[in-house]
Amino acid sequence: MSLFAWQGHAPLFQPPPSQGVGSAVARTSLGFREWVSRVDPSFIWYPHCERLAIALEAVVDGSIDRLMIFMPPRHGKTALASKLFPAYYLSRFPERHVGVASYSAALAYNISRGCRGYYADAGGALASDSK
Repeated sequence: MSLFAWQGHAPLFQPPPSQGVGSAVARTSLGFREWVSRVDPSFIWYPHCERLAIALEAVVDGSIDRLMIFMPPRHGKTALASKLFPAYYLSRFPERHVGVASYSAALAYNISRGCRGYYADAGGALASDSK
């Protein structure tokens, strides 16, 4: 799937032809989109969400080491990139760490709770002090 921004802008993300998304060896064989569909079956995959999911998978694969996401409000940035993606990343690499930060402690706490919930729903083990 090509990720071209609409309205004549430059490509949002195009993986190099030599590197396919999902090429990393990991603990779960599910791609990000399949994983999201399992832990949150009600998530609606609009075209811009599919593009973001492919870019986030490229982060997991190592094809992208920095990613900035520019989308209008209420288009799924928090759900995909801040709640679902960290949970997926930890499902793939449980020995690594993920930090959640925000402009306010209340929002960071809310995002962190959502992320932990998705991680637990996917079968991840939480520490007793993080429940």
